[in-house]
Amino acid sequence: MFKTKSKFTKKDRKKPGGQKGRKGNTLKMVKEPDFIEKHIPEYCSCCGKDIRNTPYEFVGKRQVIDIPKIKFETTEHQIYKRICSCGHATKSSYPTQVNAHVSYGNNIESLIGYFHTRQYVPFKRMQEIFHDVFRVPFFFVIELPQ
Repeated sequence: MFKTKSKFTKKDRKKPGGQKGRKGNTLKMVKEPDFIEKHIPEYCSCCGKDIRNTPYEFVGKRQVIDIPKIKFETTEHQIYKRICSCGHATKSSYPTQVNAHVSYGNNIESLIGYFHTRQYVPFKRMQEIFHDVFRVPFFFVIELPQ
């Protein structure tokens, strides 16, 4: 036997969804979008005639909110040496945070801390996120406190 779905919730006999008098929430347009694409017709949709040289007028707009394509950036730090006229060779040094041949930057380290301590994402799932979403090769070295 099939049960029919009621138009009302059992608890208070109200219809599902927003109730009358309730202020709804929706996405709002931004005043200054990052990009504007103008879609101006070039050919008549009725006869196919070229209308590119005729005047046009604005009719309406819609906005799409999205996240830019995520791509990791790699910065290579190179050090050099110079030889003084006195014969002494002076070599530059790497920045203090660059302490391995390859390491993760501040943004990745911050995300690791946020995902782990605030969102409770296990390390294996975090590794999947960094690989699948950010395309970052990810290897964890976990140092436990002594």
